[in-house]
Amino acid sequence: NAETYLGTRNTLTYLIDSVEGVKRDARKRSLPQCKISTDEARAVSGLLRDLRMNPNPTLQEWLDFVVLYYVHGLSEETIA
Repeated sequence: NAETYLGTRNTLTYLIDSVEGVKRDARKRSLPQCKISTDEARAVSGLLRDLRMNPNPTLQEWLDFVVLYYVHGLSEETIA
């Protein structure tokens, strides 16, 4: 049973790990610490709610990506 590698995620390390039989960790990326006040958070929430009312499908797709990336912490590869 191979050990789990918890290091950086890039193509070179992936290739080296796969050759050596090391499993890669599939955790989400770490999110930065949120340093906004409750009032600022409510303002952002209101802005996003208003943007969600827009019928533009491109905007909706972009908002989905932003939420998955910045709120849920998914990587670009996972979202794609």
